Amino acid sequence: MKEQELQEIKVKNKDLIAKACVYTNLAYALVEAADSIMLDVESMLNQLGAGVSKSEKLKYNNACRAGKQFRVWLKDLARTVYKLDIADEALDNSDKLYDVILLIMDRCGGDMNMLTLIRAMIFNSFKSKYGYYDK
Repeated sequence: MKEQELQEIKVKNKDLIAKACVYTNLAYALVEAADSIMLDVESMLNQLGAGVSKSEKLKYNNACRAGKQFRVWLKDLARTVYKLDIADEALDNSDKLYDVILLIMDRCGGDMNMLTLIRAMIFNSFKSKYGYYDK
């Protein structure tokens, strides 16, 4: 796609482009958060003396490499389509996202009804910033 065509599409679809940018940033932050979670799990297992076996460690390393490749692709996408570098912001967001996910999981303790209540509380207590849930 030529640069001029891309600019015309962006102008015509400003809101959709903004939403896609947020989703790209979220995907990047989720991959980062997942990586942090697995590092924490590995540390906990090692503390218990139940470290990950070599074959499982190989699978884990392969998944980490795939995650890194995905993050590189997302950064390239952000630079090309949105003309921005999401890495610094997304890294900061990933730590916050990890913290929020862990907090929610801690509060619901696996109780799906509690998770539904937490979601409803967030949905009803805070106004949408992007309008994704406003219909």
